[in-house]
Amino acid sequence: MATMLLLHCRVATTDAATASWALASAGYEVDEVVEGPTAVVTAALPVAGGASTLGAWADAVERAEHLLGAHGVPSEVGLSSVVRRSA
Repeated sequence: MATMLLLHCRVATTDAATASWALASAGYEVDEVVEGPTAVVTAALPVAGGASTLGAWADAVERAEHLLGAHGVPSEVGLSSVVRRSA
């Protein structure tokens, strides 16, 4: 079982594909892209063994915000949930 952080990234609908690609290429598992007036990209990232979940969450959100910004995608990133998934 792995502890996974699920993040939701709100982006402009026109930026959804770029956001999804950028997150996936950086090692996030893109679970879902929901389009609407504002698109929401849901992505998962495993918590490294022995790492603090709270510390990993802060790092994952900061990394996603920086990554999307580097690709020119304005975003709002937040923690959706913490789950345990079987390998």
